[in-house]
Amino acid sequence: MIPAPWFDLPKSFYKKLAAYAQEFGMTSAEFLTQSTTFYAKDLRERNSPAAKTLGLRVTRQLKELASAGAKNWWRQLTPEQRSERAKKANQARWAKNAPRERIPDREREG
Repeated sequence: MIPAPWFDLPKSFYKKLAAYAQEFGMTSAEFLTQSTTFYAKDLRERNSPAAKTLGLRVTRQLKELASAGAKNWWRQLTPEQRSERAKKANQARWAKNAPRERIPDREREG
């Protein structure tokens, strides 16, 4: 593997990168992209205010509990209730991202 000219990294880095990529059945670029994404996500989680206050272990446990509770709550709903909640959530997402109509100044004053 030929090192990219914009990286001034030792050849051992590229050898490890190629070996890991091969181990997981990916190209080097795919492995590097995914590993960077996972590493950034982990750093965000470690540096979150909750993790700094409660500790990373407790924060992860609370996240798992919340996820399990939400799954259990959704499981208890009837198909009709789930459909209705999903429609409301979808409408809220679309409304949030929809461009807002601008009210002309003269109408606002009146």
